[in-house]
Amino acid sequence: MRLFLHHFVVLIIGALYLQGCQSVDFNPKDEHPQQNPSQFEQLAKFGSDFALQLDAKPKITCKKYIQLHKNGDWRASWVLALTTVQPENIQCVNINDAILVLTTLELQNKINPDLIWLNQSYLALLFKLQENKKTISLLNQSISNSSEHSSSLEEEKKELSKKIEALKNIETNINQ
Repeated sequence: MRLFLHHFVVLIIGALYLQGCQSVDFNPKDEHPQQNPSQFEQLAKFGSDFALQLDAKPKITCKKYIQLHKNGDWRASWVLALTTVQPENIQCVNINDAILVLTTLELQNKINPDLIWLNQSYLALLFKLQENKKTISLLNQSISNSSEHSSSLEEEKKELSKKIEALKNIETNINQ
């Protein structure tokens, strides 16, 4: 869980840094006016609170934040999607759900415009994880099939050994 918290804080600090590096334009007609950095601080606090709660009571926290997600809180949706890099017993949503959540948030313009790049980077990571899970599943299936085939061959070998032994016995009886 500490790893999740660490990654989350690093991502938010990076976003804050990039926010500070942007030139300030005071044009009131600007389509995306300069966002108040306190939104990033609020998101960092929200994520930190989530991580602490998840660490203490994973199932209760997941239920709570899933309900917040269903009620339209994009921050809850976002932090839920971030749990997919945690061990499976701590994940609140699976990879497919996380991809759906993040894609929907982006399409509905619910994510702060300055965080879109982070959302897209995380989506790319999730797609890669999804692809890797499929590959692992196929490899496990192939191993299982090979094991079954190997067991079948082993049984066939035992049967042939029994038949050879029986033939040897018959031959021994005939030669006597």
